[in-house]
Amino acid sequence: MVSVVPGRISHIYFLRYAPEGAPVAFANCPSATAVIELLRNSFNPEELRDLEIQRLCGLIEQVECAYLTYTNAQEAARQIVAAVACPTRSPDRTA
Repeated sequence: MVSVVPGRISHIYFLRYAPEGAPVAFANCPSATAVIELLRNSFNPEELRDLEIQRLCGLIEQVECAYLTYTNAQEAARQIVAAVACPTRSPDRTA
């Protein structure tokens, strides 16, 4: 949901494109792996790496992380909205 008020991050999804015909699927992403995934996409200078790792570890402790495999981006977006809107649904499922 878009808002002018800052919101909290509750979920992080690491996207994986799959060949045509694959269903949208969520898979658990362990905390340590999530930190590494985020570091791979970091543009921070090397001298800030220790602080960055500490902050990312703090972030990952507060959110749910999952891999999202998709073929159709619109369907994947619908599945993300459904997963976030209904937190009792486990992200460890195929949609």
